Amino acid sequence: MRLLHASVLVLPVTFACGLSSADLRDSAEEGATQGSLSALDAVIVDSRFPATLEPGERAAVSVTVRNTGSTTWTAGADFKLGAVGDEDPLYRSDVRVFLSEGVRVAKGATVRFEFELDAPAAPGRYDTDWQMVQEHVRWFGAAVKRTVEVKSGAGPSPTPPPTPGGEDLVELCRGVTADRSGRQPATAALQACVDRTRAGGTLELPPGTWRMNGQLQLRQPITVRTAGAPPDGSCLAGVACARLQAAPDLEVENGFVVLAGSGVVLDHLVIDGNRAARLGSTSARVCAGGHNRAGFNATAQECVDCGFLHSASINALCGSALEWRGAGASIIGSTFRDNGDNSRHMMWADGLTLLQSDGAVVRNNEFIDNSDIGFISGGARYGHFVHNVVKQSRQLAFGGLMLDNFNGTTHGVFTGAVLAENSVDCTNQQCNYGIVLGPHAWYPSANTRGGEVRGNVVRGAKLGIVASGAGTPDAPLVLFGNDVSGSPSSARFTCGVRQSANLVISPGSVVDTRGESGAARFSVTNCP
Repeated sequence: MRLLHASVLVLPVTFACGLSSADLRDSAEEGATQGSLSALDAVIVDSRFPATLEPGERAAVSVTVRNTGSTTWTAGADFKLGAVGDEDPLYRSDVRVFLSEGVRVAKGATVRFEFELDAPAAPGRYDTDWQMVQEHVRWFGAAVKRTVEVKSGAGPSPTPPPTPGGEDLVELCRGVTADRSGRQPATAALQACVDRTRAGGTLELPPGTWRMNGQLQLRQPITVRTAGAPPDGSCLAGVACARLQAAPDLEVENGFVVLAGSGVVLDHLVIDGNRAARLGSTSARVCAGGHNRAGFNATAQECVDCGFLHSASINALCGSALEWRGAGASIIGSTFRDNGDNSRHMMWADGLTLLQSDGAVVRNNEFIDNSDIGFISGGARYGHFVHNVVKQSRQLAFGGLMLDNFNGTTHGVFTGAVLAENSVDCTNQQCNYGIVLGPHAWYPSANTRGGEVRGNVVRGAKLGIVASGAGTPDAPLVLFGNDVSGSPSSARFTCGVRQSANLVISPGSVVDTRGESGAARFSVTNCP
């Protein structure tokens, strides 16, 4: 283990990512702005890990670190929380937890890293340990190590005790308190404070876990955000955010957070469906029976000019992490991750389901390991869908991105809309479709209208980009300049093995390729 303290330079130095002493010397000589090695130090202020997990169970954890050195930590300078030894038996993602872009952790400041652990299938006792690292320079500061026991029949892990010297019961607004540990219900307190916030005002929630035992409704133009959060930087990437987490026995329709009216903004919040803890609930049985609205995390119901900014919606039970209807949506800098389960019938979920939103902006978001469609829109005149990232590595998705009309239940019009410069990484065919344009791959409704799809990169999907039921003579789909690779000539889809390709334009679509050639021409229909 690499447990070096920056001020104890007499100890042998162990380098990050296999750097040699010459590499380290060169790095130190290159940038005085990064400070000397003695300027790097850190202490662990707080850590929250479960004591036990069941095989395959997922748990949210956090590590709060204080910068006790003189060098300011930033993402640009490659400061991260790292798994000691570059591996961890309970962490299946990258072995680093990143600071958000724009976050600066100066001397004396603290930052909370939030991430998730996945229990292995085999019972046993597993060590998980974490320490700060400046990539390509060195590991530094104190490390935190915890032992988690994985055992069948363990049941939900108990909520960790309060941080020594801290308080669980805090004031959310004048005269209203709630438990931020996640052990006691908080919905009624949150609703009371939402209702007391004047139109145009802001309700700031302290970082912590707020147990959602009912539905929180926001029906006036207010902002709800995490207190002290930076203007940018996203939750789950180093910014300490308030987490609204579904109770294990929660039973609601349309999500436990509902936005309605106009001007409602969620900023730097985590909406956590707590999927692992709810798999034995009534809601899970309702999901499996085909009623997926029982598994939503959140909905925007005709919410006009509303926003979801630098936030996250994760671990939805089924259906959707965020279903949205209402013009002028702003969904920016947020994360949609690990929603639903593609391997279980009817338990799959979208990341973002934008039913209909003319003028919507969906920009700089991450859609990671969702189980239905990462991001799907059913109509957005003059929509702007750019610089989003879709990654599938841990489970199959039906698709990465889709322009649709939900079998004719939304208008499906994309005139003036742009889907551009997005990245879809399907990691060796972990998507049936990279980008789906039009409804006919799934159902025979009318064609979508308009839209410009350009400059997107798709890697490793079973079928890269398919236009099936896209465009009309008076409003063709414009499709050009996309970089698609890694799709086989045939693949197994939900409807069986069939022909495939990087780019397919099916009969019945009206597509302007701006003179580009190379698209395959065959039918892709009725294969959801």
